[in-house]
Amino acid sequence: MKIYRIRDQMYDQNFRLIIGGTEQELCDYLNKKYKVEVEPLYASAKQLTVHLPNGDQKEYIWIEKFDWTVADQGLLTHELFHYAMTILNKLGINYTADSEEAFAYYLQYIFCQTWSKLKPRFKKEEKKEG
Repeated sequence: MKIYRIRDQMYDQNFRLIIGGTEQELCDYLNKKYKVEVEPLYASAKQLTVHLPNGDQKEYIWIEKFDWTVADQGLLTHELFHYAMTILNKLGINYTADSEEAFAYYLQYIFCQTWSKLKPRFKKEEKKEG
């Protein structure tokens, strides 16, 4: 599993993107890290919130396999949309026709933050193939 910490300075939020590993490895990692029970997700990708005993929440996006295809990039965007909905709803911004642009800008922002973390790895993988 490769873990990327994504900083969100717009709303002072952070999340971690985990690429690779099995569902069980993800659950074992989260259970060990936070000492909470995280059940298997039964999916190959998921945006999830880990609720801690002290009331804090930690946001994660997990993608089992990421091969840099257009479909994988679309899946990443899909999961980032779920993250954007979670954060904006938590901040009291509900999705409506009036707030649509705020959601679009936020999704664009977190995609750029995420892609800037992934881009160095992508370049390394391109060199391997070339």
